[in-house]
Amino acid sequence: MIYILTSKKRVINIYRLLDLYQSYYGGFICVCWSPDGKYVLTGGQDDLVTIWSLAEASIVARCQGHQSWVTAVCFDPWRCDDRSYRFGSVGEDARLLLWDFSVGMLHRPKAVSISANKSHPPTNIIVANRT
Repeated sequence: MIYILTSKKRVINIYRLLDLYQSYYGGFICVCWSPDGKYVLTGGQDDLVTIWSLAEASIVARCQGHQSWVTAVCFDPWRCDDRSYRFGSVGEDARLLLWDFSVGMLHRPKAVSISANKSHPPTNIIVANRT
């Protein structure tokens, strides 16, 4: 909680911690909320883009594709609806990766390989094992 001391020496609570998430490895560098507020993207020193469900307070997917720290993540507000989300990530590896995330993928606990062209290695979205 963050407290503010007012001029009348009254303490007012203005913020409240809602939840706490930890990185797979290293620290977080960037975060972005989905336009509908259901998901949060994080990126950082673990070279992964992680998709978190706020309602379930858990990881729903880890996206592998960067070869170095992820420095920025952002949802495309024009390509997000109740069924699918588009987002991008950039990293210290000088790569811009564009991702499509389907809510329907949450029910398939396996890696899905996507290759834009043959000159780049495939990128993976690993869906967390959900029971």
